[in-house]
Order: sequence, then C-alpha cells, then structure tokens
Amino acid sequence: MRRFLLAVSIAAISLATLPGHAGPVAYSVARPDWKFHPGRILTTGAPIRESSNWAGYNLGFLPDGHKLYNQVSGTWTVPTPSLHAAENEYSVNWVGIGGGCVDKNCLTIDPTLIQAGSGQYIDSSGQRSYFAWWEIIPGPILEVANFAVRAGDRMSVDIRLAVVASDIWKIKIVNLTTGQTFQTTVPYVSGHLTAEWIEERPSIGGFPAPLPSLTNPRFNDAYVNRFPVNFLSRQAVNMTDGVTRLATPSNPDPDANGFNACTYTTACAAPTGR
Repeated sequence: MRRFLLAVSIAAISLATLPGHAGPVAYSVARPDWKFHPGRILTTGAPIRESSNWAGYNLGFLPDGHKLYNQVSGTWTVPTPSLHAAENEYSVNWVGIGGGCVDKNCLTIDPTLIQAGSGQYIDSSGQRSYFAWWEIIPGPILEVANFAVRAGDRMSVDIRLAVVASDIWKIKIVNLTTGQTFQTTVPYVSGHLTAEWIEERPSIGGFPAPLPSLTNPRFNDAYVNRFPVNFLSRQAVNMTDGVTRLATPSNPDPDANGFNACTYTTACAAPTGR
C-alpha cells in the first residue's frame, strides 16, 4: 500500500448484514497508518522465492500459460497472534490479484494490486485486535467497520470482474463463522498478471512491521478464474528479513488448492486433509 488516497475507493458502494437480521451497515474507513505493498522479492532466479513482506502462493502470467486473472477466491482461519518480542506486532492474511511475480524467476512484478482480507494486531502488553479490510493500490487500506472478526473465525474472500472485459471489480468478504457479508464494487485498472494467497507483514511508519508468532491460518478452497487452483510447490514464496525466515508456506494439500503457513520456522507441514 502506498501513501496517498485514491478518491474513487472512498466512493465505493458497501454493504454488510447478518442473515435474517438487518444489523449495522458496514462501511469502509481508511487506515493510513497501515501500508501494504506488492511483493518485495529478495531473490530472483532461485529455486526458492523469498520476499521481505509476503509468505504464501503466487501465480504468474508467464509460467501459468500466459493466463490473465479475472477472479480469485479462497478461505482461511483468522490466526491468533502471540508476541515474538516485546513490541507491537502486525500481520494480515489476504487473497488478491496483482503485486506478485509475473515470471517464474521474479524478474518482473505486477505493480497493480487489488486485495481483501483480515488483519491481526498485538501490542507490547499482549492486547489483541482483529479486523476485515480491502485495498486497491495505490489507495490506503480500508477497514470494514461494523464487521466483527475474531481469532478462529473462518474467512472467505472473492474478487472478480463485475462485468466481463471491464475494469469494474466486485469484492466480497464473508465471515463464514458468523455469516456476516461485506460487498463493494469499485473501478480499478489492473494488470491481471498475478494471483495470490498471502500472509503479510505490513509497513508501519514507513518501515516493515515486526511479525508476531501466528497460529496456522490454513488457506484452502483457492479458485482462480472460477476454477480450483492446482498449486505447485515452486509457486510458494517464503518471508525473510534477509537473515531470519519469518514465515514459510507448506507444500500444497492433497487436492492442491490449499496450504498451511508457519511463522519463525523453515519447516511447515502440509495439510493432510482436503
């Protein structure tokens, strides 16, 4: 995420309700203190791809058969953060289009990015908070107000073109545990060149944020262009600060549309169930 507002994102149409209950209307509120970025790739042409801010899976236009991405979706469990050090620590989980490696060697990054997910924060005293959000770079992260998120909730995000061959996008966030849904439709010129399922550490005050220790978010049910994804281990991206491995995605699950993510370890066991 960059430092300046994109006015059109504030004008997005937003709605969230609980089934059978009118409930409070959810709306988007900018959080300029949290900054998200395209994948900051540290290694290119290497067997293992490394980033300073992302861990997860990244599909790219060239190795994926020159495919353009018009829809992406997936589910995950909101992780519980624990202090890795005595400091404020931040992380987010999301699904999106853009921002990743266009080619297998990560020599080119898609500079556009449309994404949505959940976030978790733990302060130095151990107090935790959670929220849902969406973003279209270079706009700010937009928190979804009146939308409850808790550790252990199962989340779903679907991002797709609202109209074929347009630049109008529909973003849908669902808390599968509570049934609450948020939807917004926004214009955005995307490169359509990459698709991602990511655990990220944002930037706070212009610097990469400390990452907490996190329980496994268990990404699953990944779809792209309305078909189940077939993840390959070579599409994984590890998060590192250049010295320490911060987060590691596992190999794909048995049906290849999900994976685990583990913090502060170089080994992460793959899910055994679908």
